Amino acid sequence: MGNKRTLEISPRWELTLFLVVTLLALLVRINHLSADPPIELTTSQDVYTDPAQYTSFARNYVLFGSFNPLHDFRLVFFLKSATTLLAVTVFKLFGVSYSSANAVGLVFSFSTLILLYFIIRKAAGVLAALLFLLFITFDFNQIFYGRLSFLENSMNFFAVASFAVLYLSRKAALMPLAGLLLGAGIFFGKLIGMTYFFPLFCYALYEFYLGFPSEAKKIIRKYILFAGGFAGIAVFWYFFSYRPMATSVTGYVEEQAFDLYGAPTALKSFGDFLYKYVSLGMKSRLFERMPVPALLGWGMIVFTIYRLTSFSDLRKRLVDLPPGLIFFVAAALGCYCALMIWNYRPLRYQTMLIYSLYALAAIMVSNLVRKNLKSTSKPNRTLLFWAIFFVLLLVPLYQLLQQGIGYEKGSFDLTTVPFLFLAIGVGLTLLAYFITNFSGISRSFSTRVARYILLTVLITGAILPGIIKYLDWSGRATYCIESNSRDINTVLSPEAVISGPYAATLTLGNINSNLIHMFGVANVDTAFFKRYPITHLLLDKSNEEQAKNNYPEIMRQAKQVSFYYIGTFRVTLYRVAGSTGNLMADQYQLSNYEIAIDNYFRNQYETGHLHMRRHQTQFPRNMSANYASALLAHEFKFYDEAEMFFKEAVAFSPTDFHLRYRLGEFYIAMNRESGRPEFYEKGRRELELVKKYNPISKQVWNNVDDLLAGKSTGEIE
Repeated sequence: MGNKRTLEISPRWELTLFLVVTLLALLVRINHLSADPPIELTTSQDVYTDPAQYTSFARNYVLFGSFNPLHDFRLVFFLKSATTLLAVTVFKLFGVSYSSANAVGLVFSFSTLILLYFIIRKAAGVLAALLFLLFITFDFNQIFYGRLSFLENSMNFFAVASFAVLYLSRKAALMPLAGLLLGAGIFFGKLIGMTYFFPLFCYALYEFYLGFPSEAKKIIRKYILFAGGFAGIAVFWYFFSYRPMATSVTGYVEEQAFDLYGAPTALKSFGDFLYKYVSLGMKSRLFERMPVPALLGWGMIVFTIYRLTSFSDLRKRLVDLPPGLIFFVAAALGCYCALMIWNYRPLRYQTMLIYSLYALAAIMVSNLVRKNLKSTSKPNRTLLFWAIFFVLLLVPLYQLLQQGIGYEKGSFDLTTVPFLFLAIGVGLTLLAYFITNFSGISRSFSTRVARYILLTVLITGAILPGIIKYLDWSGRATYCIESNSRDINTVLSPEAVISGPYAATLTLGNINSNLIHMFGVANVDTAFFKRYPITHLLLDKSNEEQAKNNYPEIMRQAKQVSFYYIGTFRVTLYRVAGSTGNLMADQYQLSNYEIAIDNYFRNQYETGHLHMRRHQTQFPRNMSANYASALLAHEFKFYDEAEMFFKEAVAFSPTDFHLRYRLGEFYIAMNRESGRPEFYEKGRRELELVKKYNPISKQVWNNVDDLLAGKSTGEIE
């Protein structure tokens, strides 16, 4: 069914273009692989905390010879996952580092793109497959979420691999493999992968409907084998993962699904449901970063439904639609509907939508090239189609209107007054009805010149915004995670055990042990610190507040050691050893740096300087010690030393906007004190780099402008 739609491109040209675009996509993704995620990628901390947690057990195995040296069995989904298995291989080959951890996610996501190429090639032809690769090569979200070791990347890979086996192979012996792959994506990837049941069910229904009755037995046998493979992996998961730790598994699923974020608010009222339906992907900037592909993909869904809702000669209409298209339409709609109802729906969940919408967008454009969008019958006037059209229209309508007025200026209050918005939708649906049935507009693109102008605009619109965003980021990529991790290696003794949301990330470049823990949990484990030998915590502001509420006595005695910036989040390093009640933690031996900082806080500067000099001798290249020394030197008016220490700290982490800000602030202060203009110029250059490395914080930018204008400034949060 797919062959007759294949554009006549010679195999040599196809191979050449495939290799060129594939290589381009790979280069885009491995460029700056060890860099931090773009600071504007998300307002959530998940890109800085979660990926390293999924590779943490593999890191333990490679460095310490045990997946679980601290005997922490709370997170069986992280421990017994496909990501852990691949991470062991990658870490053994390339060593444990932030870049190799990112490579784990990249292997899964890039392999998914290659599989989708061959699926789309069969479904809609070579041109559609090449357009898919070209379009998604520069998708900002897919590039950076695809190279983080989120479990969703393995989930998407196995689900797509499952469909690839079903769709591209005719061998019955491979059907159990297809079921096994789907099960692997769900049980050893992410449970939300169950969403893929819907498009696979639609594909199976399509096959059965067209194959009945002549091939019904063959198709039933095919899916029995598929179910057998899935059941096999499910049984394996039950005995390998669930049964040994049933309480932990059940508790984790319940907390993630309901306890932590509450029952879906979409079920409270019609207005709440409507808002949840139309707003998915809005705050996460999913569609905002792929407007043209999203609209093209949504348009392909509408056109497919247009083809099918007449019901006259439905079998012939289905034969004209490749099963691959059925899968992608069902995947897009199924994923959207499965995610929209929940209170918590981060962008990493929504990556399921990216693949299917880009596939549909590519098919749409390739059909425009071949003029395959013209209906074979009279315009569809059924009420069913226009009702579906109205429902689908509401999503792009709301998001475009919301983007037009700006998120900060206001929004449609759909929870209380949804009627105006619905009225606009009805009006546009009626307009579309009259244009489709009584206007000649649809025929205006029938000429070759008009069609190619339209295609040029669409292809440019699909890739140009992503190219601009990517090149802009590439020129200001930061490496704070790597440098912070190396600095912690100098700050703490090797025996330190670090916990908190950032612990896994900031131990990727050192030899300290970590214990995964987020403090904003539904059920607080009051014996947590007594059970595990935790010596230090890495906490951002929100988790610090939670920790103080949950463990007030421990946090009251916690000692600040240092702090770091990751993205726009300030992460403070605390020492809790000696106050947790854990005997092993109580035996922790302080580093020279920690002794020095403790003495500085007690105003015992002579003793502090002694231990700080010992630390600097042992670790001449560092960040925290140089920064602390710079602040003290500035306070006591040793300006040459202060400048030297500030510059040493910046040299250790050149892309850290906070260090650049402090150095620039120092130069501006020196300009005011000495009146020498060269200090102002030095400060201006440093503060310009602050804006480069932190392009989104209004507070930081306002502080920079105030410093340059000679005004007083507030503290950076």
